[in-house]
Amino acid sequence: MKKLVSGFIIAALLFSQINALALAEEGNNNDINHDYDINEDAELSLDNDNIIYEGETVTAKVKLKNTENYYEYSFIQKDGDAELLQDFSDKDSYSFSAEGAGIHTIRVLLKDAQGNVTMQEKAYEVIAAEASSENESGVEEEQNEQEIQNQDPAATDSDDNNNSVRRSTQSIGVQPEGRAVLSIEINSSQPSIVNAGNSVTLTAKGSGGSGDYEYRFTETYNGTVTTVRAYSSTPTYTFTASGNGLHRFTVAVKDRSGNVTSGIRDVTVKEEALKLSVSSDRSNADSGEKVTLTAKGSGGSG
Repeated sequence: MKKLVSGFIIAALLFSQINALALAEEGNNNDINHDYDINEDAELSLDNDNIIYEGETVTAKVKLKNTENYYEYSFIQKDGDAELLQDFSDKDSYSFSAEGAGIHTIRVLLKDAQGNVTMQEKAYEVIAAEASSENESGVEEEQNEQEIQNQDPAATDSDDNNNSVRRSTQSIGVQPEGRAVLSIEINSSQPSIVNAGNSVTLTAKGSGGSGDYEYRFTETYNGTVTTVRAYSSTPTYTFTASGNGLHRFTVAVKDRSGNVTSGIRDVTVKEEALKLSVSSDRSNADSGEKVTLTAKGSGGSG
């Protein structure tokens, strides 16, 4: 009898250990394809946030607004099916080689001490290695065509047949002779992922070149390019986030000499799920009595 009781005790202990291991394993197997809630405490940024060429090494890093919060981080490449790049650890950055021309998304999962998982992500564009830095996209080339035509004669060359040949000063860094490189820095009042309805302010800051900067803000969304603010001395643009998905803002800066360079800031808008609630003015009613039902929708695109 004692042997039988001992056997039951040993079996119970083994079952308990196996169950604990199973629960631990389940806690570690987070679905990397799942869209978790956005972590508003975290911002994911890239060390090269303007133009990324194939083969370049890029580092994604998480910055917390509240540095007292503790998370473990897992980095994921989210282009269609998710690809695990780095499993959960206390390392808040990940370096990778940019591959494949086009728009990509890197995502970070953040797990707190209670095991709750949230996320943040960042969209970025990779340019084919052979692409010229002077024409980073057809869109920018078209937008700057008129500016190039209006430049002074020093902005044109002549070929062997004495025909005028325009040359673009569009680049990520323009250095007039004897001056510092013309460059631009773009900051946002919100993280790269923002909920629909929130106000977002983009702030540009030019430096180098010949000074007296003017700024132009252009938005690309669903293949449509819109100049949302023409060239002016105002370095900011404020808008209300709407339209689910990626919004790419290209900000050009032009100095007194007409030199132009630009930078890119991506904003991904997340619309809340469409919800419906229905209420009644009466909880009970007899046959023939009037009942009023009230429906209220929320979320979605309004």
